[in-house]
Amino acid sequence: MKSNRLLPLLLFGLLLQVTACGVPSARDLPVISQFLPPTSTPTPLPTATSTVTATAVPTSTFTATVLPTSTPTSVPTPTATLPPPPPPPPGAAEIARGDPGRPWIALTLDAGSSLAPLPSMLDTLRQKDVRCTFFVTGIMLRQPGGPELLQQIVDNGHELGNHSDTHPRFTELTGTQIAVELAAIEDRVVELTGQSTKPYFRPPFGNRDDRVRRVVHENGYFTIYWTYHVWDWTADRTAEKVLDSAIEGACNGAIVVMHVGAQETADVLPTIIDELRARGYRLVTLSELLAP
Repeated sequence: MKSNRLLPLLLFGLLLQVTACGVPSARDLPVISQFLPPTSTPTPLPTATSTVTATAVPTSTFTATVLPTSTPTSVPTPTATLPPPPPPPPGAAEIARGDPGRPWIALTLDAGSSLAPLPSMLDTLRQKDVRCTFFVTGIMLRQPGGPELLQQIVDNGHELGNHSDTHPRFTELTGTQIAVELAAIEDRVVELTGQSTKPYFRPPFGNRDDRVRRVVHENGYFTIYWTYHVWDWTADRTAEKVLDSAIEGACNGAIVVMHVGAQETADVLPTIIDELRARGYRLVTLSELLAP
């Protein structure tokens, strides 16, 4: 009888240990909902409340499934053509991390400023046989060479996401304005490449709330936040700081955000890739990270 009463407490403690890794910095925006994709042999566990960071703002509650840890491998696998992942659980229209039971990491790059470092980044990714998810803006496509670089991204097998047309703060927009921002870049990307930005959207500046997430979801996207970033958008960034942040934050299922306008990131990207692989992580796109 005593052991039967202890079993639920042991299972709940296990769930807390699994979700402890990869908590973003307190400098990040506060509301983060994690999404764990289903497995082929799901094991129901007690319902857990999503992790809250920075401030004590409650997030949505959903049932998480703990998956066994896979054997790490440092051998990259080319990106396969995968269907988009299923919608997240009700109330969890934001994704900040993939499956913590798999040693996979998704490198994602936001394209909303200078494009000068991008050719070097694309060369590194091609040489290292890594596929990433690029979040595209209209600002990128209105720069000289922007459409050509977008086509190169697609030709190299990378995945696209929506980062808005003009990079505004979405909490300051009406629902109609949000829809226009999403549709403008989606239509332009499809026109140029034939490839859609759906179903992934990353809010500019990480600026979002429940209303923004709901409107974005109604327009065919779910919001992608991040597990950690490499601080390559700050004025005091250095190549050493970018590299240290990229390695120190690594954990199973991590979504890492970087920026194509940071020359420091371009400079250390080969080392980031080599070091993450040496630690047993497989580098994948978002679709791969979130697929069952």
